[in-house]
Parts: sequence; structure tokens; C-alpha cells
Amino acid sequence: MSPLSFLTIEDLDFGSVIVPASGNGLVTIDALSGTPTYSNIDYVAGVANAPQRGRFIGSGSANQVVYVTTTLPTIVEKSPGGPSLPVSLKLDRNPNSQGAYVYVVDPVWLTYEIGVGGTLTVPTGTEPGIYSATFDVTATYQ
Repeated sequence: MSPLSFLTIEDLDFGSVIVPASGNGLVTIDALSGTPTYSNIDYVAGVANAPQRGRFIGSGSANQVVYVTTTLPTIVEKSPGGPSLPVSLKLDRNPNSQGAYVYVVDPVWLTYEIGVGGTLTVPTGTEPGIYSATFDVTATYQ
């Protein structure tokens, strides 16, 4: 078996939005397709950071089963210790009973891809700025 390698292709980005006048706005990025949807919030088109799902790619031996584990953040912050917003992230499949996400290395391309999406909640009165979070992803095989 070949050792696994793993790298980021694209960071998850909810794009630039206008804070809602009242209530909570929601931005959802589909983990499989990357399609964004908006509820009670407007997306600002034409800015540098368009909405996109996060994508990781790994490589290994043909048909190798890969177990991915992660603890996804529940908030994004403007800066460490700064204002935060609730976020609910998910991978492009459901975890197994042990909490791992199972992927299989493609026998032709010798790769596997992981998509990350989720929903960001933007309440009225949110301070403008760039909000972010990080998380670790571990890929193992047997």
C-alpha cells in the first residue's frame, strides 16, 4: 500500500454578504456541489471571495479505504477572541457508527476528494469583517 497524502484544494468560503436588517440571515454552502443558498440575507456579487465549498484531495493505493476524522468548529471569529458567528459545518457524507467518514481511493486516479460545506448564521447587528476558523482533518487507513 502507498502512504496517504492529503492537501487543501480550496478553503470553504461563505462569500461576502450584507448583514440583515432584522432577524438572522443564513448562508448555506452544499458540501457536495458547492451550491450556495441564502435566506434573509443578500450576497454581494463581484467581490474577490465568491462562495465555495472547501475541498481536500488525498492520494493512496487503488481501492484503499480511508477513514477521515475531524472535529468541526461551531463558530467563526473575526479575530482570535473577537466577535463570533455560529456555524454548522459538515463533510460531503455522513459519518459511520464510529464517527469516521469513509472514502475509497479511486482505482484510476489514485485519489479521493473530501468536500466541506455548512451553514453560517449572520444575526442583525453583526460587525462587518472577515470571520474564520480552522480545523484539523486526519486521514488513516488499514
